[in-house]
Amino acid sequence: MKKCKYCQTEIQRQAKVCPQCKRDLRNWFIRHPILTAVIVLVVLAVVGVGEGGSSKYNQTGVLTESSSSTSTTEQDLELLEHKLTKEDYITKVTGKIRNNTNKTFRYAQVEINLYDKDNVLLDSTLANINNFEGGTVWKFEAVVIKSGHVASYKIKDITKW
Repeated sequence: MKKCKYCQTEIQRQAKVCPQCKRDLRNWFIRHPILTAVIVLVVLAVVGVGEGGSSKYNQTGVLTESSSSTSTTEQDLELLEHKLTKEDYITKVTGKIRNNTNKTFRYAQVEINLYDKDNVLLDSTLANINNFEGGTVWKFEAVVIKSGHVASYKIKDITKW
């Protein structure tokens, strides 16, 4: 049992509405899911604009070859290597990205477009990580859901904030 925070009546611990005063006992975010979603999106947009942005990559890969990227100018996030692999029934794009800063990025993601043998865009996939620490290497793995006819891919974007 607990007490209603509005009228102090004894109520069940799981009660969502007080039977005495009829007030909603859930927290503000639960009572207002649409406003909560809008607030979260605004905060993410502000944080994304204020703290980072993205680094553009146009790296391609072919199913049987491993590709790697070296950079002459130091980037915050550096794509070290990547490849497309098919094992049994699982297709994935794997690789390594190094955080060349001493900052921990709260979130980072790599976005990948997938193409068939005629270079027709089939699908996209991504891999993401939280708390990507400075000076570390992230071994990413992006699983391909519609893998039947994937012949090549492009790393479209690496984003961090």
